[in-house]
Amino acid sequence: MILTSGKKKAILLTGDVATICFAYAFSYYLRVGAPEFLDYWDIYAYTLPLLLMAKLYLFLRTGLYNAIWRYAGVESFISIIQAVTYSTLIFMCVIFIGGIQEIPRSIPIIDWMVTLILVCFGRFSIRFIREMAANTGEGSRKVLIYGAGDAGTMIYREMMTNPNSSYTPVGFIDDDKGKQGRNIGHLTVLGRIDDMERIRDTKAIDEIIIAMPSISRDKIKDIVEKCRELNIPAKTLPMISELIEGKANLSQIRDVDITDLLRRSPKSLDPSKIADFIKGKRVLITGAGGSIGSELARQCVRFRAAKVCLLEMSEYGLYAIEMELKNNPEGVEIVPLLDNVTDYRGTEILFKQHKPQIVFHAAAYKHVPMLEANPHTGIFNNVQGTRNLVKIADREKVDKFVMISTDKAVRPTSVMGASKRVCELYVQNYNKTSQTEYITVRFGNVLGSSGSVVPLFKKQILQGGPVTVTDPEMIRYFMLIPEAVQLVMQAGAIGKGGEIFILDMGEPVRIADMARDLIYLMGFTPDVDIKIEYTGLRPGEKMYEELLTDESELKTQYEDILVGRTESMDLDKLESDVNELLQYAQGSKTAPLVEKLKGIVKDLTTHNK
Repeated sequence: MILTSGKKKAILLTGDVATICFAYAFSYYLRVGAPEFLDYWDIYAYTLPLLLMAKLYLFLRTGLYNAIWRYAGVESFISIIQAVTYSTLIFMCVIFIGGIQEIPRSIPIIDWMVTLILVCFGRFSIRFIREMAANTGEGSRKVLIYGAGDAGTMIYREMMTNPNSSYTPVGFIDDDKGKQGRNIGHLTVLGRIDDMERIRDTKAIDEIIIAMPSISRDKIKDIVEKCRELNIPAKTLPMISELIEGKANLSQIRDVDITDLLRRSPKSLDPSKIADFIKGKRVLITGAGGSIGSELARQCVRFRAAKVCLLEMSEYGLYAIEMELKNNPEGVEIVPLLDNVTDYRGTEILFKQHKPQIVFHAAAYKHVPMLEANPHTGIFNNVQGTRNLVKIADREKVDKFVMISTDKAVRPTSVMGASKRVCELYVQNYNKTSQTEYITVRFGNVLGSSGSVVPLFKKQILQGGPVTVTDPEMIRYFMLIPEAVQLVMQAGAIGKGGEIFILDMGEPVRIADMARDLIYLMGFTPDVDIKIEYTGLRPGEKMYEELLTDESELKTQYEDILVGRTESMDLDKLESDVNELLQYAQGSKTAPLVEKLKGIVKDLTTHNK
């Protein structure tokens, strides 16, 4: 039966009246004994209404009838102490001021103790009963919580108090030696990660929940590997930056994903520097509907730009990001601009209308095999679009222009990489003649982007395999989108013009290992349930990527951001070469197009004819 709030308060009130009457009578019994209690009956009956009024009034004023007692904790205990103490003091003042001498002086003190014990017992019994009911139902899973810190404690408390929880926590594990054997609530820190097998056997756990939002990717890999060995499913909480208001709750528990095995907290982030760069500025983002562009838009809203212009050629992509951001609580103006950056006149009009102070250029064709098959379109889109934006930014006196580049531009073996290298050279050398500060930021693959290998692997796994990997030794650098974008903005903030910033991508990842991890995380066994097939290099692909060409690698004040400077080129010669390249791109013959591309990008090696 579901009780209304009014009925619950009535039950509590009735219980408190009975408790107060009993506690007051029991105080006399403890003080004078059973035979003499009847001698005090008249004074008991005479003063009882005064005590009831004092205590019920204070119980009401301190919120004891508004609290949700299935969530009772330290704050609730303090409220009970305050209510019982203050009401006892009021009662003592009344009887002594009123000259009531018949009451033994110790009675109010004894009554205070008895009432406190009984009221606490009644209130906390509600929580205990609800906890037992919530965690002994059918389908409840016994879980071990990794992390006996704030997040782990919050998760444990919600499991114990939430009647809809499907979890029964049986203990904590934590690698902190100082926490071993300590109690949190009625649970104990049972050991460290190396003790999981023993704990599994003694506690019959069904799964482990990793409740450490700031955990390193190396540590989460160790835990996942241990869970894999013991055949224990693992779940986790998001990174601390993703948690709402820094608080953990049951709804945020999810399966461990491949992104968790690659996540890291950038060491270089300086939010105040990014805020100074973005706050109050008019920002234009090209490719705003893509994975990088849309995250740039989100971050610009977060850092309170005055206006964010979303320039995108995909109608649906533009619609999706506009719908997400247009009612943002920060009050940032969102302007959707449906246009193609290869259209010089149309793009120029948009710049004149909205007068951006900062431009993030993320628009590009980037799928390597697709551009190998369509080199004319790929080169024209990437190079013509960048050249248009660079020239327009100069003429419209944009303060800062930040272009997103790729590690595939380093000693390229593909049309896509070579086209981005041309863009890098153009942006970097145009900086010499312009008041606009032109900056390039180069990084590797990002997880979750369109065309990323992870969605393809997931689709292949769900279809029963096989998962196709190019080569067992192929490696790539990976970064999470929010991490990459924040570092891009950081680089944009510190750039003075002419630099190519290179983001520290961490350690390279073997694609075959990533495929195996993903197969396991989706509940299958690699090479048993799901096969892995090796297909060989596709046109334009490399076994490994690099982030530096022959630039001298220089450190910045931020550990995750390096800067390289290339040799200066003659801008007039480069302009002439780019013009000729774009003329070939609009033609029908591939050979002269590729030869011209090789003439600009000297270290290009390609078999594209």
